[in-house]
Amino acid sequence: EIKMNNFCWGLNKFKIKAKNNTSKIQYLSTFVHSFYPESKRFFGTGSGIYDAFKFEPGEEKTIEGEYFISPEHGICNIKIVVSNMFDNPETVFDRTNKITEKMFTVKFAPPNQKVNEFRMPKRNLDKFKFLSEELKLSLPPLKFKETEHFIFYYFPGTQAEKDINVIAEEREKILNKIARMVNINFKGKIFVFFYPDAKSKRKITKHQGMGLSYSNTIVEIYNLRAKMDPNHEITHSVTALLGDPPALFDEGFATYNQKDHKFGNSHIDVIARKYKMKNMLWKIEDIFSFTDIGSPETKALIAYPEAASMVKYIIENYGMDKFLKLFKTLKRSDKPEQIEINKKEFKNITGRDIFTFEKEWLNYLDKIKIK
Repeated sequence: EIKMNNFCWGLNKFKIKAKNNTSKIQYLSTFVHSFYPESKRFFGTGSGIYDAFKFEPGEEKTIEGEYFISPEHGICNIKIVVSNMFDNPETVFDRTNKITEKMFTVKFAPPNQKVNEFRMPKRNLDKFKFLSEELKLSLPPLKFKETEHFIFYYFPGTQAEKDINVIAEEREKILNKIARMVNINFKGKIFVFFYPDAKSKRKITKHQGMGLSYSNTIVEIYNLRAKMDPNHEITHSVTALLGDPPALFDEGFATYNQKDHKFGNSHIDVIARKYKMKNMLWKIEDIFSFTDIGSPETKALIAYPEAASMVKYIIENYGMDKFLKLFKTLKRSDKPEQIEINKKEFKNITGRDIFTFEKEWLNYLDKIKIK
């Protein structure tokens, strides 16, 4: 018999009534896995939560275990597998002789107020001493603030909580500015999750880096020393309604929209000019085919400002209308046939093939003054 408590983000509990019908000490093995089947980014518990519960010979009792649900909106499936009794608790990872398996489904609708603390199950912390300090972190339940276009989630006692009213006002202004820029009447909500540091963000999202954006969700680190430029990820959330072009146009436009057209502390054109002088820029046929920018293979410190500078040149010299047409028409793909279609569409829209465009842009960079 399996009973699941109210499903919440964070730590949850389950109960199982079982009996050891043998004359030996036995261990009941459990495995719980939560996942979001409709999410555009998988937010689950990875390999799931394993545990083993000791039963004396002939003992019948109700055990209580814990499992974890990551914060995300939409349909969440929670699968629990109970396996046969074993002589050795180290066989907890063996699910070959399962007794029963059940799937529970819950929907987390925004703003979600069903939230528990965020920590690993205590029994797992005690059992698996090899767990990293990051996984041992304990965080309190999330709080939230809702505005016209946003729902912000943050942890109590953090810098995000202190700044939340200023954050909310600023981001509404940014969203309205970008929506006007791309001629979109933005409706609906953007969900923003603030984490106080890199460790807490990795613990819950399994994602490296300052932040990420997918669908209408933004995840980022926010503290006194680390604050992302909100223009970048809000641009992604707004323009997701336009299309899904190659990373050159998607990431390039988001980086172009950062405050004062800066990447880090320098203007995107200045950075691109410096990389040109060092012969380090990506060739147009390479960066044009990227499906993402940010991975080590894309040399992000070069590709982000390079793409942004190219986008800036297109907007200022060909016009925003043509850029938006490129954004809506070109398709993100690593398939050679689609890349060739994108090249043809680029020429149809701009009147230039990608190599002529690259030559124009490089000549433009030569005129950029570096102090």
